[in-house]
Amino acid sequence: KYSSVMANRKKTNMAFRKCAAALKELINKDMPITAYQLKKEAGVHFNTAKKFMERYEDDIKEKYLDYIFSDLGLDGSVL
Repeated sequence: KYSSVMANRKKTNMAFRKCAAALKELINKDMPITAYQLKKEAGVHFNTAKKFMERYEDDIKEKYLDYIFSDLGLDGSVL
């Protein structure tokens, strides 16, 4: 049971990392940031994009990408 929980968390983190990279692209392109746009850009399910946006809603509004990246263990300069 424990290993399945860890696998699910890892899978969610990977999807959130895709969302973070897509979010950076959307901001760079000056496109509207919606769950649907994030879903299209990241190639993840809509519900995953929606959860990502709910989790980081305030940070996305203020465009605190560095906080989102550090929370997910990403280096923003690499993306």
